[in-house]
Amino acid sequence: MSHHSLFTCALASISFLAGGLVQAGDYFISNEEDYNTSIADTLGIPLSSGCAMLGTLTNWNYNFNDAKWANGGNEYDQGNLSYSQIVDIRNNFVSTLNISPSDNGSITNGGLFSLSGSYQQPAGLTLENTPLYLMVGNGSTIDVSTEIAVFVFRKTEDGNLATYPSDPDFPGSNYLDFLSRDKAVALKSEWYAECILGHNTPDGFQLIPEPATATLGLLGLAALMMRRRR
Repeated sequence: MSHHSLFTCALASISFLAGGLVQAGDYFISNEEDYNTSIADTLGIPLSSGCAMLGTLTNWNYNFNDAKWANGGNEYDQGNLSYSQIVDIRNNFVSTLNISPSDNGSITNGGLFSLSGSYQQPAGLTLENTPLYLMVGNGSTIDVSTEIAVFVFRKTEDGNLATYPSDPDFPGSNYLDFLSRDKAVALKSEWYAECILGHNTPDGFQLIPEPATATLGLLGLAALMMRRRR
């Protein structure tokens, strides 16, 4: 049997009792299970605040065949992205959900969040068959975050990507538990999250810092080394 979080099952039950199935075009993404997948900052500390948003990218895209980021005809390994390019990826992210106020993607300690909303296609963008990108940041909104990570969702059975349909009013609903592949297999979940910008760790995922955060981290490391030498 497919695994869904208590959050998503409760929403489905409420919709059924209201006289029908969940509204078409809705997305429900949850990392609030007992078996949640940890999201950490650049120091490896689980996030105590932040946000998660489902959306698309404008100028940037990800080449899944070569595992490279692409922009303007050029491709980059994650390790070769400059900080300004990482910031540009963040700034090129556009939400594709009319977000529910009660489940707005706000992150609490350990990286827990729930995100729900109805699918919307931003003006001027064609989303058909493009991947669903989930961006996680350490700020109250994505645009003020100083650390980010980007995820996609894959079918646990065959690894196929979750993509947008041609019509925002497509039939059915999408329940996407935020799980590592191993946890998705163990819990018999239909989908798992793959990190394409950020760092995989043994226990979860770690964000990438912007310049200010990276500089502070290096200064802290230098100070620690100086203290040890004394």
